Amino acid sequence: MGQIIFTLLLIVFLFTLICIVYWWININNVEIKLRNQGEAQQTVCTTIFDRMRKTIMTVAQVKDDYLNSFENIFSSIMNGRYSGEETLMKWIKEANPEFSEKIFKKLMVVIETQRQSFQRAQELLIDIDRQHKTFRQCFPNNLFIGGRPDLVLDIITSTNTNAAIASGNEDDVDIPLNTRART
Repeated sequence: MGQIIFTLLLIVFLFTLICIVYWWININNVEIKLRNQGEAQQTVCTTIFDRMRKTIMTVAQVKDDYLNSFENIFSSIMNGRYSGEETLMKWIKEANPEFSEKIFKKLMVVIETQRQSFQRAQELLIDIDRQHKTFRQCFPNNLFIGGRPDLVLDIITSTNTNAAIASGNEDDVDIPLNTRART
């Protein structure tokens, strides 16, 4: 009878030990997966930010080129048209080139679309970090992996946003518009 109880206790002990080892391996693997997912998402955020910046700069360069070309063409047309005789009524008969707003509308759409894409990528990164922290800090996981470091996040934001968060105030409601000095 004593031998049977000892054997049962040994089986229960070994089964419990195997379960604990399996559980420990599982929580280590989940933590590693979350860490790797966070690091990969950080890379995704970097590439999306780079794409966003390049796309906006490319479209903005097209806008600047278009504006400069328009100014040059319009100036030379106007100078040529009104430099001779009978210039008083000449503007009535001739059609002047028109400046299209489509390029500016496209630029605004590109900016908004790219910024939303980047924001979604950063929100996913923040959520992965939250999952990782929660997984590490909850009992009983914290007994085994609670001392592992947090993910290192590089969240990109503006200086104005950081200042508002630090001070607790956002008083600057005037939005500066980039104006181009004309000569």
